[in-house]
Amino acid sequence: MANSIFVLAGTPTLSLPGGQIQFPATQIASSDPNTLDDYVEFDWTPTLGGSGGQSGQAYSVQAGHGIKIGSLVIAYGRIQMSTLGTITTSAQIQSLPYVIRNFDGNSFISAFFGAFTGLTATIVNISAIGTPGQSVVTLQKLAAAAANVTAMVQGDFSNTSLLDFCIIYRSTN
Repeated sequence: MANSIFVLAGTPTLSLPGGQIQFPATQIASSDPNTLDDYVEFDWTPTLGGSGGQSGQAYSVQAGHGIKIGSLVIAYGRIQMSTLGTITTSAQIQSLPYVIRNFDGNSFISAFFGAFTGLTATIVNISAIGTPGQSVVTLQKLAAAAANVTAMVQGDFSNTSLLDFCIIYRSTN
């Protein structure tokens, strides 16, 4: 009886006497999009780079954690630079733990930046655009009194820049 699963008659409720659901270490994928077939908690190492390349970065803090439920990924992290190095073209958070799903050329990600310090300009908001089929988001800024967001570039960061963030997106698996 201790290992039994009960489905209560007349209700859509699954009762687990042990109170736990355990998924296998390797996902057994279902072709039914309404079947929950994966749950993972993970650590990851976010990096700050550029869409045109990067070199020489060093971090005083570089940590990430997250949860993947089915194809929904909630990845949160903190990056604090000790050496900015070179960031070419648009600034990106790279090395996301899963590839961003492509929805007809769109990625539909949400990004929240809870803290950002050590920047070189007065920035009131940071947002991000996902790149479908890749593991990167491109950073955008809203400067004080600006009407539109623009891409963040190396000149927006310093050797002490800190970003605390949460990125929510759908993965390819």
